[in-house]
Amino acid sequence: MRTLALILLASTGVAQVPTYYARNVAGVTSIGDGGPATAARVLLPARITRDSANNIYIAESLRRIRRVALDGSISTIASQQNGIASGDDGPAASAGISSLFGITVAGNFLYIAQRVPCNIRRVNLTTGIISNFAGTGTCAAGPDGSAATTTLDFPGAITADPQGRIYITESFTVRRIDPLTGQITRFAGDGTLGSSGDGGLATQAKVWGPLGLAIDSQGTVYISDTANCKIRRVVASTNIITTVAGTGSCAISGDGGPATAAQLQSVSEIALDATGSQLYMAGSGTTIRRVLLSNGTIERFAGTGTQGGALQENVQALQADLRTILGVHVDAGGNVLFADFSANRVGKIAPTGILTTFAGGSPFGGDGGPAQAALLSLPLDVIPEPGGGLLIAESINRRIRRVSPAGVITTIAGIGLPGFGTGNGGPAVSANIAPLALARDKAGNIYATDGLSGTVRRIAPDGTITQVGPALDTVAGLALDPTEQFLYVSQSTLNKIAMINLANGTATVFAGAGGLTSTAAAGFAGDGGPASAAQFSSPIRVATDSDGNVYVADSGNNRIRRVTPNGGRVDTVAGNGQNDASGDGNLAVQASLPGPTGVVIDSAGNIIIGNNTAVFRVDKATGRMNRIGGKTTRGSGPLGPALATNFNVVNNVAVDSRGVIYFAEPFSLRVVALTPSTLATPAISGIITPGNFGAGTILSPGGWMEIYGEKLASVTREWAGSDFAGNVAPTSLGGVKVRVQGKDAFVQLISTGQINAVAPDGIVAGNVTVEVINSNGTSDSVAMVAGARGPYLLAPPAFSGGGKQYLVGVLPDGAFVGPAGLISGVNFRAVKAGDRVVAYGVGFGGVAPTVAAGNIATSATALPNARVKIGGKDAVTEYAGLAGGFVGLYQFNIVVPSGVTGDARIEFTVDGVPSPQLLYLTVQ
Repeated sequence: MRTLALILLASTGVAQVPTYYARNVAGVTSIGDGGPATAARVLLPARITRDSANNIYIAESLRRIRRVALDGSISTIASQQNGIASGDDGPAASAGISSLFGITVAGNFLYIAQRVPCNIRRVNLTTGIISNFAGTGTCAAGPDGSAATTTLDFPGAITADPQGRIYITESFTVRRIDPLTGQITRFAGDGTLGSSGDGGLATQAKVWGPLGLAIDSQGTVYISDTANCKIRRVVASTNIITTVAGTGSCAISGDGGPATAAQLQSVSEIALDATGSQLYMAGSGTTIRRVLLSNGTIERFAGTGTQGGALQENVQALQADLRTILGVHVDAGGNVLFADFSANRVGKIAPTGILTTFAGGSPFGGDGGPAQAALLSLPLDVIPEPGGGLLIAESINRRIRRVSPAGVITTIAGIGLPGFGTGNGGPAVSANIAPLALARDKAGNIYATDGLSGTVRRIAPDGTITQVGPALDTVAGLALDPTEQFLYVSQSTLNKIAMINLANGTATVFAGAGGLTSTAAAGFAGDGGPASAAQFSSPIRVATDSDGNVYVADSGNNRIRRVTPNGGRVDTVAGNGQNDASGDGNLAVQASLPGPTGVVIDSAGNIIIGNNTAVFRVDKATGRMNRIGGKTTRGSGPLGPALATNFNVVNNVAVDSRGVIYFAEPFSLRVVALTPSTLATPAISGIITPGNFGAGTILSPGGWMEIYGEKLASVTREWAGSDFAGNVAPTSLGGVKVRVQGKDAFVQLISTGQINAVAPDGIVAGNVTVEVINSNGTSDSVAMVAGARGPYLLAPPAFSGGGKQYLVGVLPDGAFVGPAGLISGVNFRAVKAGDRVVAYGVGFGGVAPTVAAGNIATSATALPNARVKIGGKDAVTEYAGLAGGFVGLYQFNIVVPSGVTGDARIEFTVDGVPSPQLLYLTVQ
């Protein structure tokens, strides 16, 4: 009996069961690399540049640099790995970037300005190696001379002149670095605060907080003198500085008149067109302005000035409502690209004035579908609800979302637009809210701290939103006392804890010194005494236990502290104040606990703590603290055994009645659950179509799926011929079943951590639930989207190179189609017109004659309306249907068309439904 041997299955070796198992419960972690930029997730873009080959580079404020190639595909050049700058002289892909600000490309190098530490790094675009270029990392104005040994004063904008010299802005200067000599010299600004010097040498002028640079083909330098609200120009031949826009009074006015009589505000980046005659300006506003340098007039170029809601597409740029424009760049074709920070997209304005999306634009999505397929952006908090649901607070998306027990996600509060606490008294789904932390009472009221308005908001069971208590200036964490009389709110920047009386809406200081809106001095003091005399340092989160004690994640003091219900006494219960990773397994008060980010008390009285990298548990009986998830360094790896998984900031922790721990992982765009080994029932962490066939999310009748999790089975085995009933695959292996929408699937492989199965016929398009059943019980349901077709082609990760993913195309002699050497020791070659190539896929839907799901195909079939294009040209498809002798595997025999050369994109559609993959074949 033949099995689906062509699917390259993941290893299913059985490992020792850990104490906790990490699984994803919400959020898609893929950011779209390898696919089209317009379908990618671009988070908080701020700066844009390009190289000599006209590839576009985007700096994302979450410390990632992306490249969009000429074919529209997007990839990551460098990204944050552990929250700190690291990895010099190694691959940029595995280095750490911190406080990313400006980027530029000169020659073969991508230059990166970092503000903490203060230095300039560069990436060799050929080798991918990152290295330090200028600055020691100390943030201070340094002397001219060696760029590598001087200090930089918060470098910001960075650009290059026609000679390849690098210019950078600092707090009160612009400096220039010659890459050939490694020498740095002051170019503009005398190093002191002020606004003066027009008509004189640039080095004798005063600039303040410059954040933008642009240089024309003659070497003339334009400087956004941001804090002075001016644009200054330095002529290369004379080094004389003048003002070309702005009066020095900060506002937005003067469009249609002389630029020097106009008011500017918060101009962060500037850009020139190819002729050097038009200067574009972007700041933190909702418009892009342009100075026509030929006549000195200023005009609005894009944006109405009203902050927009839904992203607008194919409209005149002047009629578009934009959000927060930080970056601007003019590409080689004269298109103006702009970084719309709040909209999470890079827009493109054609010379005709029509606005479209160039990259990103999809930070939010998935409502009404599976939580694991939803787009989350910077989730900050999660709490369980009775019955198995979850509530999630999203910062960037400005929403509170609910995950049902069946795994379907919806929005219950927040319209997703900028705004300050609006909508009170009306529907929560129409209100403006920026939720930071959540709490829920027994009646189903949901409380949230609103970071923009500095208030606590309450969403009633009927969906109405109101404000609870007064504005508190700053808010962070939130906890409800067990009697539900009081809400405790951490005021992290004020170094205190507030208490709101829910009966009368009044607020008082519960712990820390001073009034509700005054800042208490940060420090550590007061253990053993009253809360009013205690000092805290950035108390970020709070929690309560069944006795009413209040626990504080005192982040700046590296401790968890407990305050008695009446505030009469404060004590440290975890952390010795040290910022290292020592002491795991010791008494909690003797162990190190760097920067705790969250705290919760489980039903047994154990203290669960989160920090930047890990989750800890303080045993109530012994007082000892042990790391139960995460490592000592940050990262964003695949989930599995919790102690073997890297986390990228554990942002608060919550626990349900079963002891399952939940936390939001903001920089990995997901919500994670840690399942304890005390739970014997199987747990599903995620479901995809086969990973080597695109790892998609659409399940079709007869389509394959891979289920990942823990305790899925007690043995590892695949189906064998004896498991089949004639040509029909088994619906149970080793007592393990999979049910999709209540129907039995066909089970091909079982193991502790993975099951491979074929979906049954009869599943209805839309959301379907998937469950695993074994001798220990039934897993929680996980939602997945079903459709008549979910077409994916065989293209495993190994078939990738040069930023491209290649289709597995098999030639008659057994060679694969692709560039020579794509995989060492494997025969690859290019094809030519007329060559016949065989490809394989899954999930392409019904065939004629019909073959039931789970049945071996025993004869040729036809896949209706199958169409293949190679390099945009129609290819002859000699066969499209099920592969004989297999279950659920499709085969395509394709003839390469003429007129195609190079790496050509291959496109498959069936009944007009395309495969979503971006795949290539190499044609000579």
